[in-house]
Amino acid sequence: MHFNLSHCREAVICVTNDSPVGVDIECVSAYDEEVARYAMNDDELEQIHRSPRPDVAFTRLWTRKEAVLKCSGQGLVSQTELRNILLSNTLSLLTVESPDLRYVYSICIDGF
Repeated sequence: MHFNLSHCREAVICVTNDSPVGVDIECVSAYDEEVARYAMNDDELEQIHRSPRPDVAFTRLWTRKEAVLKCSGQGLVSQTELRNILLSNTLSLLTVESPDLRYVYSICIDGF
């Protein structure tokens, strides 16, 4: 049995599965260009900048990256690996925004 847990000010999420799983939940907060440039590759930055809600677009990508890292067991990685983690990902991902856009969560499952 595998499980993963994450929480933020607005919510908590726990996922269980018979194969490795990673989950991240984050409150949507003000968009920070400096953090985005650190964590996102050029295509992701373009995606964020084109979005009508850059704060939500950033949070979607961030939770996806965290969920993949947690599922794979990699933990902290270099800046280059962080920027490109979604490009090399072969695991299944599901990302959901709360109806009021206050938080976003992503679930990554090996064998989804």
